[in-house]
Amino acid sequence: MVAKSNHAFSAVIFGLNTCMHIKEITTKPPTPEQQRVESLKSTKDHAADALAAERDRQKVTKAQKALTAARQSVTVKPSAL
Repeated sequence: MVAKSNHAFSAVIFGLNTCMHIKEITTKPPTPEQQRVESLKSTKDHAADALAAERDRQKVTKAQKALTAARQSVTVKPSAL
């Protein structure tokens, strides 16, 4: 079905709810306290991600060293006989 008015057409394109009240659309800017809490949460999340990445990197490095050591021990044994 084709909308006859431009208003209904734009509401369909942009996904706007034409029944919403102005107070539902506009939001107040966060207070300085809320901004600080948001910033601290973001910093915490970033630190947790960095910690997980570093642990994964260390696990990979340890596994690569173990693999290299295992390959060298296999290579050395046949030549020693």
